[in-house]
Amino acid sequence: NGKEYEFRVAAVNKAGPGEYAKTDGPIQARPPDVVPHAIGFNAFSPKEIIVRAGEDLRIPVPFVGSPIPQVNFAKGSDDIKPDENTQITVKDGIAELFIPKVTGADSGNYACTLKNQLGQDTVQMRVIVVDKPDTPEGPIAISDIKPDSCVLTWKPPKNDGGSPISNYIIEKLDPKKGEWQKVSSYCRVPFYEVTGLTEGSEYKFRVSAENVYGQSHPLESEKPIIAKNPFTAPQGPNNIDVANQTENSVTLSWKKPLNDGG
Repeated sequence: NGKEYEFRVAAVNKAGPGEYAKTDGPIQARPPDVVPHAIGFNAFSPKEIIVRAGEDLRIPVPFVGSPIPQVNFAKGSDDIKPDENTQITVKDGIAELFIPKVTGADSGNYACTLKNQLGQDTVQMRVIVVDKPDTPEGPIAISDIKPDSCVLTWKPPKNDGGSPISNYIIEKLDPKKGEWQKVSSYCRVPFYEVTGLTEGSEYKFRVSAENVYGQSHPLESEKPIIAKNPFTAPQGPNNIDVANQTENSVTLSWKKPLNDGG
């Protein structure tokens, strides 16, 4: 209980008590000396802790040990120093690391070392900060443009936020209307054929990735496209020459059009 006591001892016989012998100074009532040991951790694999970005991270380490051990938390090879945000506390047999509003940079391997004069114990933790995905990788390639459809292609995000991409959300923008309209929320691969376009209309597109933690910022196409046939009527030929004219025939020659319509 932490209280201090002093003791004295005297021998007694028929003549009465003898001279008292006293302890050398006060003695504190405390548990017997014990080598520190963390409770609830596997010595062969790190404990996995999953926390969502923006939430607070708490790593509690219950322990036994007497005298109360010194506590050190580390991330990788770097010791963690408490500051106005990051806190390390030791209370009621629990050492705890507190980091507020974590980001992806807080993911990694952590360790807690408990040490007193009898020995020490170190346990490992692996922190995974999960979040919505990063923006898909661009640019958006637009191909096979037709009067009523086109094909979009892009690349998955470099960072999936710690959870697999479940789907992509495709939207189109008609600049005349000035509003984004959802085309599909169920695309599971990084390409999609957009249908239902209006011939002659101009469109832009954007794509977002989604996982169980949310939707990414969108990747937007760089330039608008016009929904139309890939081919147009050619220009007229140039410089028609007439030769070898007879009563029932003629020879014509000309130069090909400058624009063949594709």
